[in-house]
Amino acid sequence: MIMRKRHIILVICCLLGMQLSAATQPGKPTGNERIFLHHQGKVSLYAADKLSEAIEASVDGDTLFLSNGNYGFAPASDGSKVYYAAKPINVTKSVCLVGEGEDTYVGALAISLADSKKACHLYGIKSSLAVNQDMTQLDIQKSYVQLSINASIDETHIHSSKLELRINGWNTQLKTFLVSNSIVSNINFLVVDSDNLHLSLNHCNIYELMGSGDDGDEYMSSFKGTISNSIVDHITAVSGETRYFDPAVTLTNVLVRKTSESYDPFKICKQTNSIALLSNDEILSKDGVCRWSTDELTQQGYLGDDNTVMGIYGGSSPYSLTLEGPDLENPMLDINTSNHKLMFNLDIK
Repeated sequence: MIMRKRHIILVICCLLGMQLSAATQPGKPTGNERIFLHHQGKVSLYAADKLSEAIEASVDGDTLFLSNGNYGFAPASDGSKVYYAAKPINVTKSVCLVGEGEDTYVGALAISLADSKKACHLYGIKSSLAVNQDMTQLDIQKSYVQLSINASIDETHIHSSKLELRINGWNTQLKTFLVSNSIVSNINFLVVDSDNLHLSLNHCNIYELMGSGDDGDEYMSSFKGTISNSIVDHITAVSGETRYFDPAVTLTNVLVRKTSESYDPFKICKQTNSIALLSNDEILSKDGVCRWSTDELTQQGYLGDDNTVMGIYGGSSPYSLTLEGPDLENPMLDINTSNHKLMFNLDIK
């Protein structure tokens, strides 16, 4: 029921966003972006440059809906009409940030919860996101996120999203880190104790896994975890050399590209029903798109342990950035500028 209420409010906010904003280039605000703070059944309206104020006015458990547009950007000082992400907007409350998809672009967010037992949720947002304080839970769905983790998280769930991941800090601990049906352009581990990381990727398209290795070891020691029902195109060291999966990695029904007959990416790790495909051509593009369609993957036998195709379109909840919500019929919207009242009527099914 709570999620349905959120969907209904999101639909209303989206209608407002369609009325108020037009298509825009990433970075440059239109001036028509709107933020809707939902608190205990009441909605407060904020302009695009007031996202920090809206977060500060929220309390734990509130939801902030953002219409399409750009937030947290500032013009360059040289007058070149170039817009850049200004200083990160601090998320200090345990809130849910909901956008309309990739066209809801927040320049930079920094999660800095005062209480480590709190959680944060992102849905339909594009942003550079940094986690700077320990927290209990981070949920990301249907978003495009450059994620930098500089603190410990008990539970992380990322589903049906586009992701660039960087993990920093020797004391960083990720007790449960689940990524499913997502495009992962790269995963990079810098100065970490990998024994504290417990990552699991299922039905993902992974363009590149990166790690530093240990003192010239031929495997990439930085990544330890499980990968299942996924496609991996590159395994490299920070310096660009080809590496192997770590002995602590477990692969199940994973398709991995290899570039020479003598190279065996599974040389050291544990694997079941995985395939090393010799190919000079990339299986995945840099934006995570597989060169084969779902039908072609099926015809070639590239199937997961659930008998659906490897990669983002397999499993019970295939990849999609399309936001979910109730069906609308007969929407009507009227803004009375004289008394500042909004009148709307719509049928929701």
